[in-house]
Formats: sequence, structure tokens, C-alpha cells
Amino acid sequence: MPADSAVLTKPEATEPTPSAPDNGLAMRLFENIPAQVRWSLTPEQRHAITEAAQKCAWGRHEVDIRMSIPLFTKRLYFVLLGGEERRDKARRTQDRKARSVNSARNFAFLAFFVTAFTMLGGLFWTLLFTWYLSS
Repeated sequence: MPADSAVLTKPEATEPTPSAPDNGLAMRLFENIPAQVRWSLTPEQRHAITEAAQKCAWGRHEVDIRMSIPLFTKRLYFVLLGGEERRDKARRTQDRKARSVNSARNFAFLAFFVTAFTMLGGLFWTLLFTWYLSS
């Protein structure tokens, strides 16, 4: 039996639970680590993982709009974030390659979004104009 196998065995019921991090991202990260591995982490390792998760977590944005829209049997969501750019040039280049705006799905979404808001705007102005004429 390898020496590391004792560390990866299931913890006894009498052992205390490792302290949960305060950071939501770190907590979700720890929940996805297998229990045997999570129990084998030292307090220093848990602290280092929590610190790294805090650096990766999104900060607050000046514009933060999140919506969920029912569509037949599914729900779609979209997020619009805006604010001062804080990423360096290398990170922006990396993100641009990983999440290209020039995709068919993005184009379809933007076309739908623009069409829907154009129609709503036209309806608004039509209603406003008819109300103005009737008064």
C-alpha cells in the first residue's frame, strides 16, 4: 500500500470539519474537490487556495445587469457588465482569443436583441403618438 493512501482515506466521523472559506468562489471550489483530497489539505494549503480564488473572483462593476428569460422549456440568461478596464494587454488578448465576439451564436443573439428592442421602441412611439393625437 502506498504511503499516501492513508492520507486519502475517508475521514473518521470524530475528525473536525475543515474550516469553510468566507469567499463564495473558494467555497464552490472546495465543494468540488473530492472529500478525501479536501481532508488531506493542510491549513496553509486551504488558505493558499482561498487566496487564489479571491484573486480570480469578479469584482464589483459600475454596470451589472443580469437577466433570466423563459423561452419555451428552457431559461436563457444574459449578463451585461461594464466599468473601467483593469485587465492588462496580455490578459485582454488572451480573453479575446478565448471568447471571440465573432461567433454565429453571438451574432444571432445580437440580432434578436436589436430586433426585439427596435420593435418595443416602435410600439412605444406608436402608442405615444396615438395617445397624443387622441388628446
